[in-house]
Amino acid sequence: MINIKTLNKLDRDDELIKRVLINRGYDKDIIDALLDTGYSNELPAYDNLTNVNIGADIIESHIANGSTIYIFGDYDSDGVNSSYILGDAINNIIYYTDSAATINIKLPERSEGYGLNYKWCKSIVDNKDNDTLVITVDNGIAQDKEVAYLLENGIDVLITDHHQPNGHTPKNVFIIDAFHNNDDIDNKGLCGAGVAFKVAMTLLDRYDLDVRNDLYYKYLIHVAIATITDSMPMTMENIKYVYNGIQLLKDGYGSIAVDYFRTFNNNTDLVPKDIAFGLGPQINSCGRMNNTCLALDYLFADEDDVEDLYNAIVNTNDERKAKTKKAIEIAEEMIEYKQPGIAIQLAEVEGIAGIIASHISDKYNKCTIVFSQADDVLIGSARSEGFVNLLSVLKQIEAETDYIVKLGGHANACGITIKQEAFSNFKELFYIKLNNILSNKPIETNSVINVTVDDFITVVDINKNNCEAIRPLYFFTETTPVFAIKDITIIGVKYSANNPNNVRFTIQDKSGTFDFWTWGIGEQYKALGEPRLVTIIGELDNKFGKPSFNVLNIIPKGEVSYE
Repeated sequence: MINIKTLNKLDRDDELIKRVLINRGYDKDIIDALLDTGYSNELPAYDNLTNVNIGADIIESHIANGSTIYIFGDYDSDGVNSSYILGDAINNIIYYTDSAATINIKLPERSEGYGLNYKWCKSIVDNKDNDTLVITVDNGIAQDKEVAYLLENGIDVLITDHHQPNGHTPKNVFIIDAFHNNDDIDNKGLCGAGVAFKVAMTLLDRYDLDVRNDLYYKYLIHVAIATITDSMPMTMENIKYVYNGIQLLKDGYGSIAVDYFRTFNNNTDLVPKDIAFGLGPQINSCGRMNNTCLALDYLFADEDDVEDLYNAIVNTNDERKAKTKKAIEIAEEMIEYKQPGIAIQLAEVEGIAGIIASHISDKYNKCTIVFSQADDVLIGSARSEGFVNLLSVLKQIEAETDYIVKLGGHANACGITIKQEAFSNFKELFYIKLNNILSNKPIETNSVINVTVDDFITVVDINKNNCEAIRPLYFFTETTPVFAIKDITIIGVKYSANNPNNVRFTIQDKSGTFDFWTWGIGEQYKALGEPRLVTIIGELDNKFGKPSFNVLNIIPKGEVSYE
């Protein structure tokens, strides 16, 4: 028996979209404002992070002293946007106040590894000829040795980050990181660009600049981009960033770079999904292809060079796609299908190993690690199939052996570096650990399967207005809304001649009749005996410009109950 329920009981007079969002737990007043105008009725605050005012004081002091200021970022979209926000803010202050200070931005390539590194720190120390401040963005919370080295050599450091401490938190510096010193759930949901935004705007409040409001709007757009592409949780504050940011971009408040993205794609009605599958991956591709500075140059572009820089980013992303496709084909030939997991070495996949690991793990439902060689070590990206806590498994191996050089991440995605000569022994132990876990995997004994949907709808709700309204909710709701249409009659069935797993249904309930194609459900429907009285679960969609319903599951009438 399958029991289908929604999270809340709601007034059926509320529009479908409001019901979905309230079911997801979002505040009704903010929902009303966003759906009415695209803007929330209050913009995100920026002075509510511990140490943010102290951080602004430190930067202000160095600007006044004419210091050399460095921003050390990261090679992904969040790191690039973080660096842009804080770098542009400091650059504007230097310009409008005629300060003698200089601002420099360092974005490491993936080949240099994540986070503040000793080699770069040494170069700063060796070339120090002035008061110097190093500011980290989107990293720094775990670089205790590097920070200590800078401090020992007379260089001031300010840490801004959004990651969780891992036991290597720097000492004797001010840290702006909600996971280090804040309890507020919204602040803990910030991406690195959100933290950089709060520092930048707190700093700008110390100066009487006519451009301040314009900068606020421009930077908020970049926080939205980073929040989407870094897949941050949709806290109430992040909702404000994303939806105000997208609306500001549509209304012409973007930097030259992001406005060019909008006009190039002939899209004045952007939604978060356009960033998630458009600009975000394009920026990320620069880091994956060891050309991170191209992404930063693009964000700082002026009218004369923005076209050339954007075309270069598009070409880089195309190269990344081609490289990834070829690498996946090679990886498929190396898989040992009888093993409980997948651990393989591939040549020249630095930067795309995570994409490959995710693809293989999703396809074969196995924990997967893809390694690439770097000097005398193998650097890997690991992905879990969902059941296994991958970080826990790898920590066990780290505790029992000396195979692992470096390890970090979370339950479903990890970064790992191992000794090159240890690969065979590591792989063997990795498979043993997975076998032990999977052989003890609990078997579901409950005869009732509970399925939660966002709302119950009727056939008449599958219309253009509802399908269009769902489109901007990508990332607002984190996952695509799922609906149940109960007690319908399937009055027509047609299987595709090219692929019988695709089927055209004609369905009917008391509200009306609807005819549509859906994909990948034909085999399941045949296996059920092609019942005519059913409940269907799926997603509202636009197929070829027409309203449709993407069926995810079909349940015969006698096998379902409702709450």
